[in-house]
Amino acid sequence: MQHIGDYLKMCKSMTLKQFLAVRPPPVLVHDKAAAPLKPTTSASPGETMFRLAIGDTPSPQAGNAVPKEKAFAVYPITTGDDKKRFLIGCSLFCDIYLNDASVSREHAWVENRNDRYVIQDNDSTSGTWVNGDNLEPGQERTLQSGDTVVIGGVEILYMGPGEFYTFARKFLGVKD
Repeated sequence: MQHIGDYLKMCKSMTLKQFLAVRPPPVLVHDKAAAPLKPTTSASPGETMFRLAIGDTPSPQAGNAVPKEKAFAVYPITTGDDKKRFLIGCSLFCDIYLNDASVSREHAWVENRNDRYVIQDNDSTSGTWVNGDNLEPGQERTLQSGDTVVIGGVEILYMGPGEFYTFARKFLGVKD
């Protein structure tokens, strides 16, 4: 997982053409301030504490604002020659790790198919939704930029590079 700050710096200092020239991957974005992740309660105390210790979710406390650069978690869906499928879940071995009680260990996966990204529920306990539509286990759905994906109870937004650039510049208040 990477903080939004890494990408914000690029978006702030580059034009859209320059940003797209570095071929950034699409991303899944989680608004941590609006929907903080909840630790698993059914896991052993040791496992839960380990997940909390390595998790990157700030605890919202009264009077403590989440720093702007940590308000979102950004999960780049990078593709290498040998990696086309990305597992999402609460297991530490997942490519996209979501520390939340409603997320199954190996909840869902996203696969790159010729620059088309497909999501599939992996027979999870609490389900996967795309734009409010529940995916049956094994059912695939092609993601479009701007799709809202709910993994268990965690809402994330799928964004293509151009849309993320626009979102980041607006978030920063950068005038074009």
